[in-house]
Amino acid sequence: MFRKLTLLVVCTTLALAAAMPAAASHDKSNCMQAVAQAKKSFHATQKAQKQQFTATQKAAKRAFQEKQRADRAAFKAQQPAPTESQRQAFEAQQKAAKEAFKQQQRTDRRAFKQSQKTAKQNFKQSQKAAKLACKTHP
Repeated sequence: MFRKLTLLVVCTTLALAAAMPAAASHDKSNCMQAVAQAKKSFHATQKAQKQQFTATQKAAKRAFQEKQRADRAAFKAQQPAPTESQRQAFEAQQKAAKEAFKQQQRTDRRAFKQSQKTAKQNFKQSQKAAKLACKTHP
């Protein structure tokens, strides 16, 4: 998750860096075009990051489900005729693992959404400053 957040910050910084030199340009139309281009690239970056995050979450879910199936198969192989208490203990363990996994997925999703929101707010502020700089320079 830390790598994802770092990637988000780096991409946002690059998008902002692209907008700043153009904002310092003296040609107003070029300046505003650069601001618009920075906006497009920022949104494309946000979209790509969301797609990557979603794919990562789906892959983790598939891997978890496969592990659960493998654990169940191993349990059945080791215990061909398990007692009721053994079966209940195994099912409780599976359920606890599933709940922990779901909670981790929720936590990661919330953190990702918050990082996207923060990056968007920072970008809006920098865009505002860049537009102001375009308007104040002749």
